[in-house]
Formats: sequence, C-alpha cells, structure tokens
Amino acid sequence: MTQQPARATIYDVADRAGVSHQTVARMLRGETVRPENRTRIEAALRDLRYRPNEEARALARNRSNRIGVLGGHIADGAPAKILAGATRTAREAGFVLDAVSFDPDEEQSTRQAVSALERSNLAGLLVIAPTDLVVGALDLTRLGVPVVVESRIVDDRRPEFNTSIALAVEHLWSLGHRSFLHIAGPQNWPSARNRRRAVDEALTRHAARVATAFGDWSAESGARAAAALPADATAVISANDLMALGAMSALFARGLDVPRDVSVTGFDGDPDAAFWRPPLTTVAIDYATIGRYAIQYLLRIIDGGPEPAPLEPARFVARESTAPADSALSAAV
Repeated sequence: MTQQPARATIYDVADRAGVSHQTVARMLRGETVRPENRTRIEAALRDLRYRPNEEARALARNRSNRIGVLGGHIADGAPAKILAGATRTAREAGFVLDAVSFDPDEEQSTRQAVSALERSNLAGLLVIAPTDLVVGALDLTRLGVPVVVESRIVDDRRPEFNTSIALAVEHLWSLGHRSFLHIAGPQNWPSARNRRRAVDEALTRHAARVATAFGDWSAESGARAAAALPADATAVISANDLMALGAMSALFARGLDVPRDVSVTGFDGDPDAAFWRPPLTTVAIDYATIGRYAIQYLLRIIDGGPEPAPLEPARFVARESTAPADSALSAAV
C-alpha cells in the first residue's frame, strides 16, 4: 500500500523559508512582515503545497484549538450524552476536546482534575454536570481562559429544562393522585436542587401531600428511597430515570404493582426506559443538544461566534408506569 506523504506544517514552511514559525503565523493571519520574508514564505507555501490545518490556524490566531472538559462520571448517562454533543460541535468548529473525568463528590479527585487542566494549553473550559465542590474548586483567575458551566447556562437561559419535572406532577394530579413520594437527587448537585424545588412548588400549588427521600442518581439508591413510601401514597416522582427503575423494583419486591397500586415517573428520557416493564413515564431531555449549546456558547466567548442555536424543549412522555389513582382512595381524599 502506498503511504501518503505527510502534510506540511507551519514549521516545515518556516524551515523552508528560513524564518521563524512566528513569522509564518503573522503572515497567515494577515499581519505585516518584511517583503523579503513574505516572498520566501509564499515560495515555501507553494513548494510544500501547504494547506492550513486546524492546529496551524490556531497557532496563526495565537491561541490553542483545544477545549478542556471537566466532568464527573462523564462516561455514564446524561453527562456522556452532553459530552457527545459537545465533542461533535467542537470538532465541526475545528476544536479538540480534552476530557477529564473524576469523582465529583471526592475533594482530592476534584482538585487533581482542576490542577491537570491548569497545566494545559486551552482555549476554554466546559464543566459538565458539576457538584458544588467542583464549582468551588475552579480557580478562574489561574485558569485564565473562558469557562462555561453547563448547568448554569441551561438554568439561566433555559430554566424549564430542570423545572420541566413539574410536568410529571401535573400528569399525576390529572390522574387523581393526591399523595406522593418524591425521590430527589443528591442536593450537592445544582440540577438536583432545581428539580426538587420545581416538584415542591408544583405540589404546594395543589396542596398535595408529599414525602421526600434522597438518592444519588443510581437505581440502587432509588430502591432504598422507595422504603419511604407513605402508606397512603399512590405515586412516586423520581428526579431521574435510573432511580425510578430502582423504585419500581423495590415496589414489586413489596408486592405492589406498578401502576395499579403505585404510579411512577422519571426524568431524563433514557431510551431504554421505553422497554422496561412497565415502560416508564418520563420527561425526556435531549442532552446532546445541551452539549452542542454549551460549546456554541463557549465558542461565542472565545471567537465572537454567533448566538447558539435554540435548544429543543423538554418532552413529556406518558407510558404504562402511570395510571389513574385508585377510585376508592381518590374519593376519600
């Protein structure tokens, strides 16, 4: 097999022309260079059939083409989908993502991840699914680059993403449910606090009865939280789909049927949830578009690009895990 010749770099051009690579970079970005240097550089560009690549463009613009990504558990669930959307958008814009995954609840792991990024040559930093510890560990003055915290821009510019969990409350209320168990996410996550607040506000408007238990986003924690189900409760509102799955498993183990005895809703829109038994009613979020939006927002700060494309709204998806409340219980309320 014939090996393709390596593409000439800005350094090859500099060597051929007998000038520094900084001089080549200045000419490529339209700055004035000595006429004799320009002549030699132009000849070298022709001889080497030079085509600018993104690394060269970044050098010519005098900044890196790498964006750091700081995220907890970015190989799993919603963070992984956000990262996928961010990676695709960054690549289309000529940037490369350097992702650092760590335990967002462990202080040493968090500080080591931030320290690793501080030593990198980055154009900007995207923070995915942060805890309070992560946000507190960010020393923006030492990083010296634009920083976008994904959850902040979503909550500031499109707060309905997390508050859309109230759609589950309205759905269950319309089915006659009046007493609830709310399985909230870990309260050191801003997104979990926002979802809890939205559920509490919606249930308060209806003067509904509610007990609250807390999980850590995992199915196992949802199963543990289900033990807090009040005797008169007929519905469970979970802050994510995996905790809802754990809750359904625990309810079945107690001899309760979903949805005949207890209705269950989730949040996230995990595609697999459509194939659970019963299929889960949920609020679906397109996390890949959030990753796209976050990178576009960051690039606008870095390069003065256009306003990010609008985000798709959350979708409420009713499935077989919810049903009307028991008529006798509803009549007694």
